Amino acid sequence: MPKEKDNCSDGMAERGMLKPFFKIRSGRFMKSAFSSYTDSPVIRTLLRLGTLHDLDPEEKHRRLVTIFVLLTGIGVTAFFSLFHFLFERYFIVSLNLTISGLFIICLLVLRRRREGRPVYRIITLLFIVILNMIIIEGRKEISYFLWAFLFPTAVFSALGKRDGSIANLTFFFTSLFGMTAGKPLFESEPYSSQILTRYIIAYTAISVITYSYESSQQTLFLYMKREKDRFEKAAKHDPLTKLFNRAALQQRMTEEHQRQKRLGKPFSLILCDIDHFKSLNDTYGHDCGDFILVNLAEVLRGQLRELDCPARWGGEEFLILLADTDQEHCRIVAERIRRQIEGTAFRYGDITLSLTITLGLSTCNSAEENPEEAIKKADQALYAGKRKGRNCVVAGGDPGCP
Repeated sequence: MPKEKDNCSDGMAERGMLKPFFKIRSGRFMKSAFSSYTDSPVIRTLLRLGTLHDLDPEEKHRRLVTIFVLLTGIGVTAFFSLFHFLFERYFIVSLNLTISGLFIICLLVLRRRREGRPVYRIITLLFIVILNMIIIEGRKEISYFLWAFLFPTAVFSALGKRDGSIANLTFFFTSLFGMTAGKPLFESEPYSSQILTRYIIAYTAISVITYSYESSQQTLFLYMKREKDRFEKAAKHDPLTKLFNRAALQQRMTEEHQRQKRLGKPFSLILCDIDHFKSLNDTYGHDCGDFILVNLAEVLRGQLRELDCPARWGGEEFLILLADTDQEHCRIVAERIRRQIEGTAFRYGDITLSLTITLGLSTCNSAEENPEEAIKKADQALYAGKRKGRNCVVAGGDPGCP
């Protein structure tokens, strides 16, 4: 069997014309899956501060950590600015205020972006510089270096395993240099070997634990993404033929109608019905009927453009949406499909079956026309074709068709 090709989704997505149907049918599933994640007033407040967009769960996780770190940095630098101001250490005050201003700028830039990874990298680089300055200052006041232990947790959560590991190792080795380098590079004495040993052990342990936790988080997000994709596919597709289902095509027709209002281009519908399908089912069984439906769907895909949308409309009926297509070209496509199916031998086990189909056409030439009316006209044309003797193409306005 040929590899499945989703004509409608691929073509329309490339042209920016397809909104995920999943948002309509399965949005509640994902929302409930993460409702507990956003129920906390603190988390909702952080998200409002950190983004103007609706983020996916993984990006939301990274954004929350980054916003918390930025707000903590703003609060700490503001506090120490006031503290040093009281002791008239104006250089340190200006340095803290500058750092606080950089954090605020990062927060404002991040808030406007849906994809935050480039900003996370800039923030990480900023923290590497700041924390190394603190570690160097800790050569005089040893308690300062304790701030370094916050880095692994923050960087792995914000950047993930790969980028987080690179940033974490970069900071670790630069911090070791800042702790051990002697004169004349630094005037103060380096950290003692006991402090250095404890720092290496503690920092390594925190890094390994955080890396393991982040690995499990990424595995969970990957699983949830796959489940989301599976539910999205199930919400849009007929399980047997893998074509769009009725609800998905109705949504697609609504979008095409809105596009027609903007651009004034027509679209057409082809309603297909397999001739004598009930007799085939009664003679050879429903498994054979399913085999015919699946293989006929493959034939339809092969005769259409990627931007066209074939769907299983119900039973043995298929409805095809042809974008940017007038009635003349719609008739050409329908006739090509009819001839292809008529000339195809469908082999079911030891049985070779020949099929014919009847096709009814309609075209929406203006935005004033209702897509539901276009479906009704295609249905009327289809039944006019049945009365005519089947295995034919009939369009609205043809002799014998209203």
